[in-house]
Amino acid sequence: MCRGAIRVLSIIALGMTASLTEAQVATQTGLSSSPKATPAPDQELTEIVVTAEKRSADLEHTPIAMSVVGTAELQSRHLEGLTDLNGVVPGVQIYPVLNSTQVSVRGLGSTFLDPRGQPGVASSLDGLYFAQPTSNGGGFFDIARIEILKGPQGTLEGRNAAAGAISVITNRPDVDGFETSAAVTAGNYGLWSTEGMINIPVNDRLAFRAAFQTVDHDGYVGHVYNDAKDAYGRVEALWAPLDRLTIFNELNYNHAGGYGVSPEYHPFAGISPWTLGSPIPGLSIPSIGTQDNATWNDQLHVDYDWDFATLTSISGFVHQQNEVLTPDGVYFNALTVNNLKDWTQELRLASKTKADHFGGLQWLVGLYYLNEESFYHYEFPLGIIALPHLPATSESAFGQVSYGLTDALRLTGGVRYTEDKKKATYEDGTRRSASFSNTSYKVGAEWDVAPKSLLYANVATGYVPGGLNAGSPGQPTAPTQYAPTFDSETNTAYEIGSKNRFLANRLQLNADVYLYNFRNYQYQSIAYPNAGPFTPGIVNIGSVKTYGAELDAIFLLTPSDKLSASSEWAHGEFNSISYPTLVFFPPFPAFVFAPHGKQPLVNLPDAGVYFGYSHTWTINDRSSLEMGGNSHYSAAYPVVAGSADPNDRQRSYRMSDATITFSYNKWQVEAWVKNIENSAVNVYGEGPGLYLYQILPPRTFGLTVRARLGGP
Repeated sequence: MCRGAIRVLSIIALGMTASLTEAQVATQTGLSSSPKATPAPDQELTEIVVTAEKRSADLEHTPIAMSVVGTAELQSRHLEGLTDLNGVVPGVQIYPVLNSTQVSVRGLGSTFLDPRGQPGVASSLDGLYFAQPTSNGGGFFDIARIEILKGPQGTLEGRNAAAGAISVITNRPDVDGFETSAAVTAGNYGLWSTEGMINIPVNDRLAFRAAFQTVDHDGYVGHVYNDAKDAYGRVEALWAPLDRLTIFNELNYNHAGGYGVSPEYHPFAGISPWTLGSPIPGLSIPSIGTQDNATWNDQLHVDYDWDFATLTSISGFVHQQNEVLTPDGVYFNALTVNNLKDWTQELRLASKTKADHFGGLQWLVGLYYLNEESFYHYEFPLGIIALPHLPATSESAFGQVSYGLTDALRLTGGVRYTEDKKKATYEDGTRRSASFSNTSYKVGAEWDVAPKSLLYANVATGYVPGGLNAGSPGQPTAPTQYAPTFDSETNTAYEIGSKNRFLANRLQLNADVYLYNFRNYQYQSIAYPNAGPFTPGIVNIGSVKTYGAELDAIFLLTPSDKLSASSEWAHGEFNSISYPTLVFFPPFPAFVFAPHGKQPLVNLPDAGVYFGYSHTWTINDRSSLEMGGNSHYSAAYPVVAGSADPNDRQRSYRMSDATITFSYNKWQVEAWVKNIENSAVNVYGEGPGLYLYQILPPRTFGLTVRARLGGP
């Protein structure tokens, strides 16, 4: 596999670039090689600026496997939330689980519903890190871009980036002019959505920006659950009191109401996807669920430019309040209450010099601190988790340096040391604590094979801290019990990639191969602790080896025609797996154990293909018509770890979207449809024998009207 993959990358990075010199490309495309014949902006792919390495850089010159979704794609594909990225970004699955939105990258992530454990994919908003996932992903409104980094990012992103990182970057206030916009959407399932933004410059040094979004639709499951009663708001201020000093403040609020998220029950007779029902004949699932989830966050950025480096300070506060009553099993409703407060501080110094030439040195150093206070309560008829006090701290120091061996060849090294301390006070007054530490590193090389071709290789690691369950550390653990503590996850990744632009900057072709060694996979299990009542806990069920390859292409056929295609191939398996869990069918509870031996990794299809196409008709200098569509094929994959039940496996599927947009001056009317095939796609299973699965939305369609005043 590795030899063949490396050979493919060599062909892309060496053979094609060697045969397509700038002069030859100009000859083949009919364009002069003279600098005066530089293509117009609409005749070439635009450069995308990202901040994946804590500084601004061109995406195609960033040696990280990543996907970026920008403003235009968010609007043209009508992407309104995190789960909409499932059919757009290869190797990524995003799904709601009770009071959280979970992210899995290349089959690695987490399904935790409480603050005892952290997700395997780090999330941030404008640089503010979220230690716990939000209930609804935060909403996509007034967004500049979304960066999805694949593979461990432990050096710069810190803990929880063992599988990858997802970063949402909003549009900042603009001092250059007044601008406002608004949009309204109507669709099936009773959908009504509104969105608005206003940018107000006070002078050439101070500007304010405010935005909001509301989403309201009926439930997808039985027209009750998986509904939306969401509201989002954001206020930003940008001030440059001195030429060298910039201050940015951002305040966000989002609230999710309605009935909340419920699993669907499959595959028993009379129960179809998105239909409320129960695998037990004659038993119905009550539709009395509610959710009241709110998140506030405030962050203050201070940037000061010295002649040699830029000092950045990010101070943040995140407050989450979640209360969810919803079906979480065959027999019962479950109550989840969570209250979390995070205070964070990041301080970093980044050089202004670059390593893009012989002797060039680019460096970054920083410190990070997190203080967390949380309360967690989970109640269902068979047991209760009551953790009234869950304090935690995380401290780390990090640095990364790149050096130019030649004008085209660079070496990079980075390291991060992290200490995590966790405590828990239980309802009976028992107190316990645990500490975890890790040193993550990155070593890489990148080679500019040609001005528009980059070849890179990285070895990188990442880390997710362990934590505390119920139980007593002084008592042994029986086979039907989980341990009072669970260990940290670590990932060591080996990656080779290539990023290229060909044909006068009209064809983008990126490829990547990887091998991950992921240890101490954390999984939520329903069992007895070694002391105390029956409760869910987190266990380490084994280690994972996974490898694969991805190929992404974007081709601007003409100024009016754009084609995109991606393919992925992957394989992942546990080396050995065993954990206790409780099943409810037959109707008497019983413990089962996942089988020993190698088992496939969950949520990782062996193959996937993505295809997209758009065409724009220019009617006149004021109006245009754009039609676009994209389709995603996924091979089958398991959704429950260690389960041999064929019903715990999602079958292969195809899911397609389409849009048509008419633009006139600063008005837009867009008709759209998602999941045209109405495919039933399960993305998370709750446990062997439960037949409870989280499902992606069915076919939805609607009409959106947008208007804008001011701006370019």
